[in-house]
This record gives sequence, structure tokens and C-alpha cells, in this order.
Amino acid sequence: MPSSKRRLKDKRVFQSRFHCRKLNLTPAQLDPDSLAKRVALNHLTEFPALPHPSPDSVSSFKITEELLNPLTILPLKDKTFWFIDEEPKLQEMSQILQTKTVIGVDVEVDHEYSYFPIITLIQISCDTHDFVVDATTLFRFIAPCLSPIFLDNSIIKLVFGQCDIRELKRDFGLYFSAVIDVQLVHQWVAGDSYQIGLDNFTKIYLDKEVDKTHQGFTFKLRPLPDYALEYARNDSNLLLECWEVLKKRHKEYLLNNYKYEIINEVIMKPFRFPKSVNGAGRQFSKCIKHKMHGPKRDEFAKRYFNPFKTVWNWRQNFGQKHDRPTHEMLNPEKLLRLAVQQPKNVEELEDVVSGARYWEPEWKESLLEAIALGETRETT
Repeated sequence: MPSSKRRLKDKRVFQSRFHCRKLNLTPAQLDPDSLAKRVALNHLTEFPALPHPSPDSVSSFKITEELLNPLTILPLKDKTFWFIDEEPKLQEMSQILQTKTVIGVDVEVDHEYSYFPIITLIQISCDTHDFVVDATTLFRFIAPCLSPIFLDNSIIKLVFGQCDIRELKRDFGLYFSAVIDVQLVHQWVAGDSYQIGLDNFTKIYLDKEVDKTHQGFTFKLRPLPDYALEYARNDSNLLLECWEVLKKRHKEYLLNNYKYEIINEVIMKPFRFPKSVNGAGRQFSKCIKHKMHGPKRDEFAKRYFNPFKTVWNWRQNFGQKHDRPTHEMLNPEKLLRLAVQQPKNVEELEDVVSGARYWEPEWKESLLEAIALGETRETT
């Protein structure tokens, strides 16, 4: 991402966080059973290799003339919008979607309040409705409700990129068939070596700008303001609108050159966690890289790496157990201060952890015990 775009995104995130504090929003909570599943997921180094439930449907899907017939999509202002946070309404949505031939699917993922990223909203659009599903509140109902739709070969599922497919596997064990990745299609047709974002994609196919003002909103917060819901529904609706133009412009390509094997590999492949490249040693080296050099740095590392590793391990274990984001609990600088100061009581600990964005007071005793145990091991 170019530095100018990164700065703009960071600015949006800051503005969103500031506004959320003013609104006094709080993160949505999983029900106990769903949280238990989530904690079990956090402790895995490899996701269970669940086979695709319907491989024949994946291999048999082909784009036909009939599937490329024009679809009349209601203007956004005339479409019916549902925010779904109750199970009966989710079932009603499922019944509506089963009558459709094409739907746009998008998700919003939270990185700030969970150990691993977690899907907090699922957006699905059809020609008459836009649905935004509270995936946190309805976590345990998502798979049984959406699986029949996602596996139905008579319903095209439009996605933008492959991340959403992988994340829906990870969080809900959901698999797809009859998927068209419109981002990939454009890349193939354009002959580009890179993939464009939804804002540029929309500019190319609809000749309109996408409002990214609320891109930095944390979608796990509740209650969701109206502007956040509008932003969420817009993405899945844009997939449908762009698809109508794309399939008209590139009909011959879709009928004769669509690369099924590439998208099918993504659909069929079980989810795998990315390998961790940011262990205690790596974080410690990054913390001290510019603080000192030569023998002084070597001596510092020899003295403080093990205490740093102790608090780093505590942070990782606690984050897994309570489904908390480790980078928000204690950042690397606070870990280093803890390693150097090695507080002996609550007052000394509070002096270090004060200002941590995501810190619970009841964690103090556990961390002090870990530090003391680490010191004991060092002296024996």
C-alpha cells in the first residue's frame, strides 16, 4: 500500500476510534458456547482439515448464457434493508436468498478485540434486499443457516478477493460452490500482475467514487450507528451493480476463458493458519534494534531476553485463553519495560501497564505471578 494511502487509512482509523469513544460503544460478546469454540480455535496451530462437503458441485459449476442474463437490481434507496441480530430473522433471510440466482457476499472482520481476527458482520445483497448479519450475536446459527445457500450451484456467489472465503471457513466451517471472484476476473481480463481495490474497481465499472470515510470503523462495537450499517451494506450491493456491467463487457471471456481451477482450488482448500513470524525473539530484536549497538546491545539481550520472553509468553497464553488481541493488551514497548523493571507489586505493575488500550485490572495478579516465576527460574 502506498504510504499516502496508508496515512489516510490510519487517519480514518484514528477518527473512527475517537468518534466511537464519544458514542460510548462497547464490543459485542459471544455466547458462552461460541466463546469456548473460539478459545479452542485460538490454541490450534493447524486448523482441522475439514473436507469440502460437496466437491462434485464445485467441479460441475460452469458459467452459462442463462447465468449471464441481465438482472434488474433495485436502486439502493428502493431496496429493503435488514439488520439481522435474531435467529428467526436469519431464517427469513435464508428463505429469501434461496429464491435468488445471484448474491453479493462480503464480510467485516475485527482485529482489535480478538486473539485471531474474527468475522463480526456478514453482508449479503440480492436484487431486492440488502442484509447485514450480526455474526457475533448469531455466531452459532451462521453455519446451519448459510451453508445450504453457499453450496447451492443455482445461486452465484459474488466475492471480491479470496480472503472472505478463507475467513468464513475459519470462523464457521463454511464452504462455497458457484463462486465468481470479480476481483480476479478483472485482473485476468486486464492482464494485470496486481489486484485492484474495490474503490478502483467501482470507478472502472460504475464510474463512481466509493465513500471510504468509515473504513476504519471497528465493526465489533455495538450498537452499530446508522452510518456504519450503510457503509457495510454498500460493499455487497456494489458487487451486484459492478457484476451487471462486468458480465456485459466481458461475456465472451466469462463463457470461454474463466479459470475455474484457480478459484476452485481456493474453495476446496482447507483453512490453514499463517505461520507465526513474530515470536518473542523477533519482537525483542525489533524493540532494541535502534536503542543500542554492539557489545552493549549483546549484554542487554543476555540480561533481559528471558524476562521479556516470560511476559511475552504470558501475553500469548492469556490472549488465547480469553480471546483477546495480544498487540492491544501489551505492546512490545510495554513488554520491554516489564522485562527491565520486573515489578514486584500491583503499584509498580500499574506504572508500566497504565495506558494499555485493552487491559483488565483482574489480570494483574496473574502477570505478577508469571514475572515472579520467571525470576525464580533465572536464579536457580
